[in-house]
Amino acid sequence: MLSLSTLALGNTAEISTGDVRKNQAFDNIKASVAQALRIGNLNTNLEGSYDYKANKDFFNEVTATGSILSPSKDKKGNVVDDVSLDYEITHSLTGASTNVELTGSKDDTGFGVKADATNGKVSVNEVSLTRDVDAGDQSVQVTPSWLLQSKTARVKLMSKLSGGDKLEATVDYATDGGDITYEVSLDHNIASGRDVSATFGGDTLDVDYTDNNFEDGATWTASASVPTSDASNILDAAKLSLKRSWTW
Repeated sequence: MLSLSTLALGNTAEISTGDVRKNQAFDNIKASVAQALRIGNLNTNLEGSYDYKANKDFFNEVTATGSILSPSKDKKGNVVDDVSLDYEITHSLTGASTNVELTGSKDDTGFGVKADATNGKVSVNEVSLTRDVDAGDQSVQVTPSWLLQSKTARVKLMSKLSGGDKLEATVDYATDGGDITYEVSLDHNIASGRDVSATFGGDTLDVDYTDNNFEDGATWTASASVPTSDASNILDAAKLSLKRSWTW
């Protein structure tokens, strides 16, 4: 017997500006509407995403997320099978493409596969493994991956520092002779409801300041993008934008 039930989830919306230093007051509107579906024993979260730039008249993407396998326990609460497998399927209503991401874990090792299907052709884009290793007093999450289409080896490192900050680094190595690229980011909590993150990659420094206390029921984010290639022109070339997001 097939049973179907639904459970409403939180809906979100955000409005963002362009470069306010150039009086670009409006840039984009995004929103998402989510619904939890239960089909028999399978739970799926279905989300429709709206992006004014991508498709001002209707949703531009539909995403389904859920679990295929979850760790099982015996009657005493002991884990008897720690295998997990989750999925995320995103279909573009404007580009007629479908992206599929599978993530799972077994024996403290995570794995992931990313693929897409366009015009009936399926291609695997990325495969990855994830594991936590000890480096001195710190635990470091290491994620090596292989990007099949660009033939690029990627390594991601993430660690939570003793003060609560989160440090991430990504290094890409193109095996066909391309340049080695990198990106480093640091997330820092200033106070309750106030966070700042900085990301440096290539020749650009991006800084985001997020405030959940400025307005009840809304999150404000101020973002600065600063090119560092020309030290004599940093202030003039910097871009500043604002974003307000909320749920209902």
